[in-house]
Amino acid sequence: MIYLSKKEEEKWVVARLVSNHNHELAYPYSQKFLWTKRKKSEAQKNLIDLLDNSGVRPSKIASVLVTQAEVENLNLTGRDIQNYLTTKIQKNLEKGDVQLMLKYFQKRQFESPGFFYAIQMDKAT
Repeated sequence: MIYLSKKEEEKWVVARLVSNHNHELAYPYSQKFLWTKRKKSEAQKNLIDLLDNSGVRPSKIASVLVTQAEVENLNLTGRDIQNYLTTKIQKNLEKGDVQLMLKYFQKRQFESPGFFYAIQMDKAT
């Protein structure tokens, strides 16, 4: 562990250094959930895309992935799947592509009845 202190002229100085570490960095069974290890294989991406395009919710997609892999080998969480799908939508969204955004909102409202959105449109010219 390193303790730093700020000295004059915006300089940082090491005030104290504890060189021994008092716990394991990560337990072997939990290392697969470190962000550096949470990579999706192409097969996982294809399955996620297929299920998402079929209208399966992200929480259910996670359940399908669990049944497809041995639990100890699964390195993705439900949040990873949601982030992947959100990033995919953002990458596919082109400037002015309002129709895609509207479809996304409609899909979200279908999946979660409590999801609300409102749209104000300009007059067509």
